[in-house]
Amino acid sequence: MDRFTVTPHVFYAARNDRYLAAKEYVPRREASAVPRGCPLTLVMMHAAGFFKEIWEPVLATLPLDNRPTNLPADLGNVPECISFVNSRGYAAAVLDSRPIQRNEWHVERIMALDAWNHGDSSALNRDKLGRKFSWMSAAQDIIDVARQLGTGSTLVGVGHSLGGSSMLIAQLLQPGLFDALFAVEPVLAFSRELHDINFEHVLKRRRTWAKQADIHKYFASHRFYDTWDPRAKETFTRYGLHPIEIPAADGKPDTPGFTLKCHPRDEYECFQAGQVDSVWTRDHVSEIISPTRFLMGGLSSCCPNAHFARAHASAALLSDARVAKGLGHLLVIESPATVSRELGQFLNDLTNLQSALQPRAQL
Repeated sequence: MDRFTVTPHVFYAARNDRYLAAKEYVPRREASAVPRGCPLTLVMMHAAGFFKEIWEPVLATLPLDNRPTNLPADLGNVPECISFVNSRGYAAAVLDSRPIQRNEWHVERIMALDAWNHGDSSALNRDKLGRKFSWMSAAQDIIDVARQLGTGSTLVGVGHSLGGSSMLIAQLLQPGLFDALFAVEPVLAFSRELHDINFEHVLKRRRTWAKQADIHKYFASHRFYDTWDPRAKETFTRYGLHPIEIPAADGKPDTPGFTLKCHPRDEYECFQAGQVDSVWTRDHVSEIISPTRFLMGGLSSCCPNAHFARAHASAALLSDARVAKGLGHLLVIESPATVSRELGQFLNDLTNLQSALQPRAQL
């Protein structure tokens, strides 16, 4: 990550017997380049089964301020996104072509978190793994991290699936925690089909390999991974695994290998918790009054048609939605460039709402 100075952190979780691993990404700037405009702090959380570094392919091309000279190079063939406006007449941004006086902004820092039983957090909480999981508790962890950050800059919550829903719940549990929210494929129970999904197959997922080359072969042999961006596969191989000693038979010496940082059992518990917590989130999301953008996949079961897209767009007072054509629920993994472009556009659009860009007092 040449664009950032990266620093690992450990935070206290909401429960005092658990810890959260995190990485802070601070943009590198030339000494002569003085950041201008409103400082933004992004707090990010991943989807179930993933980890904080899965955001790195997104961060690689994320605009770090709104000066044209600092925008990333051509992102290549990025799918088109369709806008859906809020039926109340409000939205997270002005989406028409009227000339607007834009404020300046810059990303001051980004804090990406591992949920307590995912990524590097799993090693910190090894004796707690295998227990029941709650998206509510993940949200409470986010609240505690925000308090520990003590930031005076504008705070933007960014999350994917589990992470997106947890950001929404955190805002509901502590109104005003975030100045704005960018939720990628959060799970809101608008569809009954979401409750009919059987997650038992997750428990059967392979989790151990003798060498990293075997992981690449595994990706190549399963159609599920065909839609993944190559950078996401490389990131998963690099950051999603723990080195272990694999027990050998017949008294032979153990051999080195790799295992998933997130045990399939813990991933399964996250999915099971979502069956309940997604209903609560759906029923209360209308109480969120901060600018909120939903980025959905056009092929996702969470947003299978325009009716569901409109439901997301109007879910909160100042929400809207963007739907990426040809992408599914794993948007962040399938097309990091799409998420990067859309997040950058959202940060730019926020300047249309003056109240969203006022630096906050210390939490």
